[in-house]
Amino acid sequence: MIWRAAGDRAADFSWYTKRGVLVGVYVGTELSLLTDRSVEYENTWATLQRLVDNASTLAHGKNELGRVSEMVGDLLGALQRAGRQPFDGSKGL
Repeated sequence: MIWRAAGDRAADFSWYTKRGVLVGVYVGTELSLLTDRSVEYENTWATLQRLVDNASTLAHGKNELGRVSEMVGDLLGALQRAGRQPFDGSKGL
C-alpha cells in the first residue's frame, strides 16, 4: 500500500524488488527500535536514515539491478526447465 500511495504502478519484477527493499528498511528499523535505549530513540533514527540512504543508493543503481533481475529470471527459468527432466548425476551439473 505504501508504494501504491506513492504513485507506483509497477507490474514487472520491480514490484517485488521495491517491496523487498521496503521490508528491509522496515524490519531493520524495527529491530533497532527493540534494543534502542538512547534518548528519544536517536540510534533508531540514525539506523533508519542509514537504511534509507542505502535503499536510495540501490535505487540509483536500478539499471544494474534490472540486469541482475533479468539474470535471476533466466536462471529460474533454466532451473524450472531442468526440473522437468530427470537428473543424471553422472553428467554433473
